[in-house]
Amino acid sequence: MKILNIFTLISLYGVQSLLAASCSSKILSQGYQCCSDGCKVEYVDSDGNWGVENGQWCGCGTEQQNCSAAILKQGYSCCSPQCIVYYKDDDGDWGVENNQWCGCGNGSSNQNDDDNNNDVNNQNNNDDLNNTQTNINPKEYMQKLKITNTCPREARYKQQGMEYPTAKKVTYYSNFSKKNHQMNVILPVGYTESKKYPVLYFLHGFMGNEDTLLQGVGADSIPTYLFKEGKAKEMIVVLPNTYVPEPGKELPPSYDEQYILGYDNFIYELVDSIMPYM
Repeated sequence: MKILNIFTLISLYGVQSLLAASCSSKILSQGYQCCSDGCKVEYVDSDGNWGVENGQWCGCGTEQQNCSAAILKQGYSCCSPQCIVYYKDDDGDWGVENNQWCGCGNGSSNQNDDDNNNDVNNQNNNDDLNNTQTNINPKEYMQKLKITNTCPREARYKQQGMEYPTAKKVTYYSNFSKKNHQMNVILPVGYTESKKYPVLYFLHGFMGNEDTLLQGVGADSIPTYLFKEGKAKEMIVVLPNTYVPEPGKELPPSYDEQYILGYDNFIYELVDSIMPYM
């Protein structure tokens, strides 16, 4: 009987573990964890549904994608579940979120059925288009982009036999947040205080921080490569944290409007605190 109880407990634990890991295998393969039960889907892409818990991305359920596979194949993501359809073509329904086109398979159109001019009116529905009208076809827009040259692989990754700089984390006082902030500063190899250098302020994306661009993006290796190839001057690279909340209003990462407002303040941080420090 005791043995049976032990096996029962083990079996129950295994079932609970499987149930807890109810998210996309593609998300798990990237090193992320599944969110807890009842999580909120914050973002959807070709890998699955994403949520945010404790300031970290996690897999949120295994629901099917809510947009066209033809849209996903072009590199776009699915919109949130309650998206609005602004444009339709042979690839599917398109929405706009965070100023980016996205697939809106299950959204509802804000256009009349007999309206075929594809004009987007954002005055009542979506601030992402800044209250303007447009008839941009996303496929035609992307086809107009002409990539003349891409960043070579050897520039993004450190090569043997080449000396690279090391990022140094510094602390400065934020005149906006009224507290100390941190940022990474990358000085070129052979840096000397007697020489003047141009400064590149390299900014991370949403929910990142001052360390994000040090992780495989090439913030330290690309400038070195360009200098060695004679395509750029030696430069100082600054990696700040662009989240700058008002004093006493710091929030954990989320899609809450009050949290997002903290990024709008970075322009003041850059001009009034970071640049004077540099």
